[in-house]
Amino acid sequence: MAKENSATLGFLPNAAFTDRAAHNGLLVASRDGIVVGYVLYDLPKSHIKLVHVSVTAGSRGDGLAARMVEHVIESNPRRTGILANCRRDYDMDAFWTSLGMSPRSDKPGRALDGSTLTVWWRPLGELDLFDGLISESGNPLIVLDSNVVIDLHSSPTVKRPNRVESRALVGDWLQAAAAFAVSPHLDVELNKLSDPLERKQQMSGSAHLIRLRSDQTASKILSGELASRITTAEFSRDASLSDDFIHLADAVRANADFFVTNDGNLISLTQEWLERDFGLAIVRPHELVIRLDKSGERPLYEPRLLQSVDFEFQNATTRSDAALEDAFLNFTGHERGQDFRSRLRAALAGAEGLSAQILTDGVGKLYGILVIQVVDGCLQVPLFRVSRGHIASTVAFQLARRLRSLALQQSVGQIAIDDPVLQSVTKEALVHDGFQEVSNVYSARTIDAYFNTAELGADLGEQVNVSTADAVAEVERRLWPLLIREDVTPCVVLPIRPQAAMELFGYPANLVDRSPSLGLRREHVYFASSNTKLVSALPVRALWYISADATVAERLIFAHSRIIECLDLPTAEANQRFSHMGVYKLKQLQVAAGKRSTVRVIRFEDTHLLPRPLPRRQLKPVKERHGVVGNFQSTRSVPVGFFHDILDAQRDDAGEVHG
Repeated sequence: MAKENSATLGFLPNAAFTDRAAHNGLLVASRDGIVVGYVLYDLPKSHIKLVHVSVTAGSRGDGLAARMVEHVIESNPRRTGILANCRRDYDMDAFWTSLGMSPRSDKPGRALDGSTLTVWWRPLGELDLFDGLISESGNPLIVLDSNVVIDLHSSPTVKRPNRVESRALVGDWLQAAAAFAVSPHLDVELNKLSDPLERKQQMSGSAHLIRLRSDQTASKILSGELASRITTAEFSRDASLSDDFIHLADAVRANADFFVTNDGNLISLTQEWLERDFGLAIVRPHELVIRLDKSGERPLYEPRLLQSVDFEFQNATTRSDAALEDAFLNFTGHERGQDFRSRLRAALAGAEGLSAQILTDGVGKLYGILVIQVVDGCLQVPLFRVSRGHIASTVAFQLARRLRSLALQQSVGQIAIDDPVLQSVTKEALVHDGFQEVSNVYSARTIDAYFNTAELGADLGEQVNVSTADAVAEVERRLWPLLIREDVTPCVVLPIRPQAAMELFGYPANLVDRSPSLGLRREHVYFASSNTKLVSALPVRALWYISADATVAERLIFAHSRIIECLDLPTAEANQRFSHMGVYKLKQLQVAAGKRSTVRVIRFEDTHLLPRPLPRRQLKPVKERHGVVGNFQSTRSVPVGFFHDILDAQRDDAGEVHG
């Protein structure tokens, strides 16, 4: 076969085959005892170098070459990439791209006729240098179209009408506010440039850009789905659309937030449905600058991002290994694909009680994955990941709290996350939620009880500082859903209208058919009129008192939270600073402010819905016991014992507390 195809493969002596066969560098495919293909390869340093990939004429077109190359990759799982050199004049670009490879550079060939070789590359398990910026950052992921990249790196003598607009993307502040990347298909397009000097300049200039991981089969299917949204006539009028939809497919699969292009036709054809149906906003360079500049510094936790998505948890077996690896492999931690797949497959097989859950939305987009098992009274978590993009930190914060709920469901009080390559966003979320890190294992206690100081100390086997309200709050955050019976934290009863209670807490549940979601957010804000009175010292415990209207027949206390901040702000400033928390729009803030120009912002956390809300008639003896008179039509300070009695009323016959 090699001799028959020596015109394109080049000459190699027989010893080149026997030597590689002796060192596992030769893979042969046969059908009915007849050799129909082979791959000859070397294993220099850390990658795989393809020497020959050959298939007989009768076996071409059925994917045999791709299957052989994939077998080579699977047989060498510790390799970081796969490399091939091919003469440009062989016109083999379509073949190499079908193997998931991209052209990275040109170099002189050794042939006497002065041929040029194209270097083809495909990363395996890890991205290239700097690529960790995508998964390390919670910033928006921006994918650039080829026309923008060419604008940025073209020679001054080349006419580029949008060059100045594209240059708006190179500002230092923008580099710090976003993570930029390109589809590997960019290299395919650059490789088509006819001018060798311009082609070299573009390849060199764009070499630093992050190349997204691309699955050829999955991208082809998705690009076809995207392309089906427009007519055949549109493709006839604009031949570049075929390339455009490959870029878009890779951007969607990477959970990118923006696709930046100067192609007005592509924007007009896709803008209406691309962001709505696939979560990818397509914008021009100046529009991206405006949208990111408005956002300012991005908060770590943005509940509004959770509000607009119909989240649900599914068994991870509903997705392929490749899809899960693309979404959750930790590139920054130099995790190898083989290692990730091994841990994942053990969980999917249910080995040793392992189970895997994925967080997804209504259209199947992946946001997070948890692999858990209970061992000796501890909820162990060998895999805890979130997908890349600006929503990553928010999902990580929510999943950190979900782990505590799962521990309660499994009747265990200890959690240990021993994922060896945790992402930085998940580490930050775990620390914020009270997890303690020792030797790269993040642990937390989960205590579902209402303890006094002595009981808590006995349970923990250590003395606990609860001498101040801040100290109490810190202990309760660390040991959620623990509640401490103490007398140092002030308490108020905070009235709330039924509509606001439904929007914030989903209570009463019968007011609206709420879609499946992550459950009650761990932190939120409530906007009240500026004459709402609170005690000056924070934190404060708040008992939420719902008023009656046409939808709620009875006034009652239904939840409690910890208020951690109270501010009086102009409505516009309040909206700007806290819009990331979701629920309320500027007009609603203006209604809350009434005739005043300011609104009171009440930020609270760790909300507990009472399993048995206390109506007004049941509150009467509690009020009398603590000398509280009148109704709760406005915010009222109450004795700490009032709060204790409300929680005591939640005890069931077994004496357990359900907060």
